[in-house]
Amino acid sequence: MSERSAVVLFCVILAIRIVTLPIHPLTDNTEARYGIVAREMANSGDWVTPRVWMNGKLIPYLGKPPLHFWAAVLSTRLFGMNEFALRFPSLIGAFFLVTLMVFVLRRYVDRDLAFRAALILSTCILFFMLAGAVVVDMSLAFCVAGAILSYQAFLLETTRVRKRLWSLCVFTLLGLGFLIKGPIAVVMFGIPVFLWTLIHRRWNTLKNHGWWIGILVFLILTIPWFWLAENRNPGFLKYFFLNENLLRFVTHRYGDLYGSGRKQPYGAAVGMLFLAGLPWTLWCAILLFRKHRWKWLGSFFKDERTSLFTFGLVGMTLFLCFVHQLVMPYVLPILPFFAIWGAIFMERSGVNRATMMRFSITLVILYGIVHPLALPLVEKKFSTRGIVKLARDKIDHLGLDRRLIFVHNIPYSAYFYGQDLIIPQGKEDREFVVLPGLNSGKDCLYAVKRKSLSRTPPLLLDKLKPIGTFGDWTLYQAK
Repeated sequence: MSERSAVVLFCVILAIRIVTLPIHPLTDNTEARYGIVAREMANSGDWVTPRVWMNGKLIPYLGKPPLHFWAAVLSTRLFGMNEFALRFPSLIGAFFLVTLMVFVLRRYVDRDLAFRAALILSTCILFFMLAGAVVVDMSLAFCVAGAILSYQAFLLETTRVRKRLWSLCVFTLLGLGFLIKGPIAVVMFGIPVFLWTLIHRRWNTLKNHGWWIGILVFLILTIPWFWLAENRNPGFLKYFFLNENLLRFVTHRYGDLYGSGRKQPYGAAVGMLFLAGLPWTLWCAILLFRKHRWKWLGSFFKDERTSLFTFGLVGMTLFLCFVHQLVMPYVLPILPFFAIWGAIFMERSGVNRATMMRFSITLVILYGIVHPLALPLVEKKFSTRGIVKLARDKIDHLGLDRRLIFVHNIPYSAYFYGQDLIIPQGKEDREFVVLPGLNSGKDCLYAVKRKSLSRTPPLLLDKLKPIGTFGDWTLYQAK
């Protein structure tokens, strides 16, 4: 596997991801919710308080700091308010992460390892998917994994000036990560660094950091927005640091203002990481249990050039194993260190470079084919773009008043795609607002999800007639 062929493959992966960014609609809940936040920030010009539509009201969204949303707004200024623009920041984060990993490994560890690891990371299924998704996790992964990679470069660099630059890079990335998702960026960085320092007894390396300038940069990046956010939204700091960054990791009922969370059993992070790294995790698992190769595992903690990455893989996974509220994207910052470990392990197991290259090419072709073919499923099952478009077409054809009511609940994607069309409803009046709508003299349309038909009042259904369907949704008009 030559460097040139690897670079060509990375360019092909990047091109495929660029081309496929606008294909799928924003999906519920995460993509559409973050899309709304970016749109409202762009429309209002308020860069301090993110806002989201929820229960019929536009409310402050205090669950995440705004750096990723700022990037999304800037992207929409360049490309317009569309799926491509909103997903572009994640693609940039993925590109920078792979580039930084290759640079650090190539310069300080091993040239071949750099490209092997990059092949694995860029073709892991979760990494490929989230490189083109409206999520904050790819940006966070770049900052957390980038800080650890920079720390490794700091450890191995011999010149004083470059050592200080890498140290400054660590603090800068941690500050940016803090502005993306808060203290979790520092925690996930600190776990492998602490374990590596403790096990190797390298406490003396800590004194070589540019602590004063680094801490100053970190504070300059983080304090202004948190101060402004608390000033404009009293109680924000308490909710963000207590509820979102402490209680959510220890209890299911942590007072989430924007959802119910997803409780997972302890240890679920191992399974999630396995799924996120497919198909490479499966290949490594097969190799691991052949010829007793699991006996090699201890050696990965001993090499000072790469053991920090192994501590990153193991330490961050163990941390997430004790987290109650867990979703698959949370393991994304761990994937670069699985890729590095996997590249070393596969080389030791006798998997040659040509085989890895052919396997990667196959995966890229497969992803390039499957992604657009999945459009009908995604549009019908996970978004309301299709039913909103159908409603617009019906309204234009029938000459109706431009209003659409989502019975029972309004998905985030409906707020995004149908903001000028839908009637916002609060939680308390979802079941009843439709009846006044029937008697208001306005010719409204009604969207009902198939699974919600059984709990739709017969009184309402008797007054409606179906005029179209799209996926799981049925569109109704008053009789």
